[in-house]
Amino acid sequence: MNIDTTTSSGFRALVFCTLLGLMAGQSAQAADFNPQPDPPGFGMLGVAGGQTARLNVRLERVPDQTYPPDPYRVTLYFLNGDGRVLTQQTFPVIAGQSAFLDYAAPAITLGQRQRIRPIVTVEPDARGNTPDFNSMVEVIDNVTQRTAFVYPGRHNPPADTSAEHNPPSDYTSGIVGITRGQAARLNVINTVDIHNPDGLPPDPYRVTLSFYTKAGVLLAQTTKLLAPGQAAALDVKAANFPPSQGSRLELYPVVSVVPDINGIVPCVMPTVEGFDIANGKTAFLVPAI
Repeated sequence: MNIDTTTSSGFRALVFCTLLGLMAGQSAQAADFNPQPDPPGFGMLGVAGGQTARLNVRLERVPDQTYPPDPYRVTLYFLNGDGRVLTQQTFPVIAGQSAFLDYAAPAITLGQRQRIRPIVTVEPDARGNTPDFNSMVEVIDNVTQRTAFVYPGRHNPPADTSAEHNPPSDYTSGIVGITRGQAARLNVINTVDIHNPDGLPPDPYRVTLSFYTKAGVLLAQTTKLLAPGQAAALDVKAANFPPSQGSRLELYPVVSVVPDINGIVPCVMPTVEGFDIANGKTAFLVPAI
């Protein structure tokens, strides 16, 4: 079991995908671009005791296909921050229908969090067709059955996936704010374990996570080597820094990935969470794009 009790003091966030033609050793940042045919849908998130994460998926109908077709094999997973499968299940799903998988947080100490990574895979049919699909993660309170927050997956990349379609070199997410009793966490996951373009080597990649104030002052930073399937996180607690206005600390994350010797950057998925330190429950989650 991978219980995440990290309380480090800083980090950076953004979305990166496989980019060709980059200079070796150059940091590359990219958002909302994925040259892979099956993009990773989710980054890391956390659940606390008394919560359940539900991964939902709904298949779209394939145009010009006769119905009812044979079901597609849809596999839903929850992994931890080390790439180990926590739970998984395969469903036969007809286009236009849906499936879901639940993962209940283990019995952990109040204030601790379990890191989880949702994954959806859909196998093509006999003709090689794979339907588009929409996916969503809900985090549900076990007692009240109320949804605490939702996290929509990202799918269906732009049609132009040529090497020349490189995004700008610098992206960040918007400003987020936390207050006393809260922490902000930047998560990043190397998705090469599931979504591995041809020829991408399995070597670890150097990823730097940072948090800045809204004035551009570096609050905290860490650099990690991430093997395929591994995740890193960096935390900032509002109480550790002077508030930017009133009782709030406002900041933004940035993530950078160093390409390998061939100039290839893996697709990584970052997320920014704000959570309550006392109970470990997430107050908000923002995909960094």
